[in-house]
Amino acid sequence: MHPETERARRRDLLREHLEAENAGDIAGVMATFAATAVMRYDTLSFAEPDAIRGAHTYMGFARGTGAFANACNVVERVVMDLGRLLGPRLPGGQ
Repeated sequence: MHPETERARRRDLLREHLEAENAGDIAGVMATFAATAVMRYDTLSFAEPDAIRGAHTYMGFARGTGAFANACNVVERVVMDLGRLLGPRLPGGQ
């Protein structure tokens, strides 16, 4: 795949993922992960779909449940490198 095409694909996937998180749509969040995905958050790794779903639910990205009420990502800048994503931050719920 051409590098620009791949960058555009990743940007679109990231947009879909963040929109699903911010909407509290856990099914939409999970649709953005490959079946073999490993999600890393700080020093933790989540290697199974149920663990990834559980982490998102715990953080508050499943329609009002979890540690943060009304969790919402804020994107100030995004850096995509070697399959890693740096950029969105969770400023806290209300």
